[in-house]
Amino acid sequence: MREKTIYLLIIWASIVFLYGLFIEPEWIEVTHICIKDPTLYKAWGSLKIVQISDLHIGRSGHIQEKLIKIINHIKPDIVCITGDLMQWGDSPGPSLDFLNRIPSKYGVYIVLGDADSCCEGNEGCIFCHPYTSFGWFNIVRNYPYFLQNQVVHLFIKGHEINILGVSPLSSLLADPKITRIINAQRGPVLVLSHSSIGWNKTCFSHPQLWLCGDTHGGQIRLPEWVWMKLKVKPDPKHMHGLFHKGHAWLYVNAGIGVTPRLPLRIGVRPEVTVFTFKK
Repeated sequence: MREKTIYLLIIWASIVFLYGLFIEPEWIEVTHICIKDPTLYKAWGSLKIVQISDLHIGRSGHIQEKLIKIINHIKPDIVCITGDLMQWGDSPGPSLDFLNRIPSKYGVYIVLGDADSCCEGNEGCIFCHPYTSFGWFNIVRNYPYFLQNQVVHLFIKGHEINILGVSPLSSLLADPKITRIINAQRGPVLVLSHSSIGWNKTCFSHPQLWLCGDTHGGQIRLPEWVWMKLKVKPDPKHMHGLFHKGHAWLYVNAGIGVTPRLPLRIGVRPEVTVFTFKK
């Protein structure tokens, strides 16, 4: 009886492992978040914002084709990508090819993550600066648009939207100048940051929505107290989902890709998030 139980456990564990390795990483979930905030609604109205994060693209594949079809179907006004575009140590070429194909009415706005900042030499510069015919990096991209502690002001459907992109280092250090930039804006701010650490220390009196990633939702669904004990991420209190404090909102996306150290997902599907607003 004991041996039979052991065999059943081994079979069950094998099935779960294979599911986490081959099925769930390909099973993209579209999450619809309606934020009920009168200030954001008044400022941004009927805007439809899509967030994806933590692509970790090592080579071109069918999951990128799935994402293009999903985003095409959603028809967003803007697309926001919150870091870790490429796989650790791989070439940025395949991820940049994918980014150039993303459809959006009013642009694609991106911040880099720690995986993107670890390119050796000038390889990582290709994200923000395309080559000229002379091989120099002196032209800043305007599609997709990469932001590093910068604000862009868009006018869409009669609404002004301020988009602040936080650099990878500032997002991890909770740089106080980010709060100053937010408070200097006239209206609400859409903040794109790879890590959610800065949200914990920002000024909550100014209306803002932070879109973050980095955690991958843990990739394996576990109780919050486990993540607090493990401390494998800089902000274990905000592993995944919507959070609210004062006039500040935070959404942590579960990401799309996986890392070489943990190449599976169990109970945390890859996520595309769609944001709309109501009174």
